[in-house]
Amino acid sequence: MPKNQKPIPHSFKAEITDLEEVNSLFSKGRVKIFYRGENRNSTFFSKEVAEEMLTYLPYTPVVGEWDEEKQDFTEHTNKTRPYGVVLANDNITWETVTEEDGEEVLYACADVYLWTGRYPEAKKIIGKGQSMELDPSSIEGEWGFVGRREVFKFTKARISALTVLGDDVEPCFESAGFFSAKEARDFKTEFTSMLEELKILLEEGGQKMPDFKEIKFKLSHEEIRDKLWELLNSPDDDGYYTYEYSIQKVYDDCVIAHCWSDDKNYRIYYAKDGDNVSLTGEKVEVFFVEVTQEEKDFLELLKIERGGYKAAYDEYAAQVAEKESALAEKDTVIAAKDEEIANFQAQLVEKDEYITSLGAELEVLKDFKKQAETKEKEEVINKFAAALDEETIAEVRKNIDTLTASEIEAQLSIQFARVRLNEIIEEKQKSSGVQKVFSSVTAAESLSGWEKIVKSHKNEEVK
Repeated sequence: MPKNQKPIPHSFKAEITDLEEVNSLFSKGRVKIFYRGENRNSTFFSKEVAEEMLTYLPYTPVVGEWDEEKQDFTEHTNKTRPYGVVLANDNITWETVTEEDGEEVLYACADVYLWTGRYPEAKKIIGKGQSMELDPSSIEGEWGFVGRREVFKFTKARISALTVLGDDVEPCFESAGFFSAKEARDFKTEFTSMLEELKILLEEGGQKMPDFKEIKFKLSHEEIRDKLWELLNSPDDDGYYTYEYSIQKVYDDCVIAHCWSDDKNYRIYYAKDGDNVSLTGEKVEVFFVEVTQEEKDFLELLKIERGGYKAAYDEYAAQVAEKESALAEKDTVIAAKDEEIANFQAQLVEKDEYITSLGAELEVLKDFKKQAETKEKEEVINKFAAALDEETIAEVRKNIDTLTASEIEAQLSIQFARVRLNEIIEEKQKSSGVQKVFSSVTAAESLSGWEKIVKSHKNEEVK
């Protein structure tokens, strides 16, 4: 185990209850196996993972080792026995169970058959501690937090056995699920015999025994090492082995071995099938060299590029190339959009310049128009200047910028009419001896108003 890496729990408290004798060979009970969510041993099973684990439950054996002297179940040595089995039927359910501390949890429960006729001590399993064992090689997941508690969150796991524990035995963590080759063969024989007898029992009761696959047990690395040594060093006709290879290290799919005949080291690949080991024929020369950490890191990079991880590297490189291609396409689209924006901005600049030029032209036109209008207004004023007094002309000039030529002409025409009217009245008064002055005519009176004044004047003379 790497330094500072936490061990991953793979044993869980289980319990068999309600044992009832079926016949002289078997008794039937109910087993609580494990529960979903957060467990007390710092693990966590999601609903999806728990459901998948139950697919591996059928034909899970109940195993244990009985110590005649202690009259109790004991630790794993070399006498592991099959005491029972969980069958593949519809009795696997989730049930709410209240723990001793009052907490309610959802347990996976199933019927279990115990071989009480073959092993009388199987009847003593009730009340004993049990644990659900997971196959360590099947475990996938990572450490994380649920609330404030750090737990191992399983993403995959396979149930390997339900182990009976003695009163003074703790669940095993590191060695659970491993059998020697001989132990595996002996256990397999007994377990198969138990299933055959159970099949007879069920068929006599009108039930059909579900089909089951051949049961395989995991070899320890020591057993694999021994088998590989025998395969690499063939015996002669007298049964004596020729010491040609020495094994340096064993991995899950290959072994590093030194060949004495050519003084070279090889990586030799092998395959496992239950308790059988066979060489696959692949052999690659390897070298042991003294390197620094920096040199080792560099060699690891070369290994990724050219070694056993090349397929994974090629797949990763293809994914990177695909993403880079997608990014390049996006960059092309962005560049095209940038060009469109630049063209639009250039058009905006041109429009702004055009608007500025139009504004300048407009100012020139405004000035020209003002000059023309002022000239026209002056011409109107000058036309009346000789006939009107300077004060009247000055008053109009003062408002020349706010009045149009027509308005100026209208005002001056009224003033001219007033002056002319006074002159006519004076002339008539002189001739008739009556003198009246009209000074009430305003600049805003129209020609019709003037006619009214004349008419009024005539009426007064008549009176």
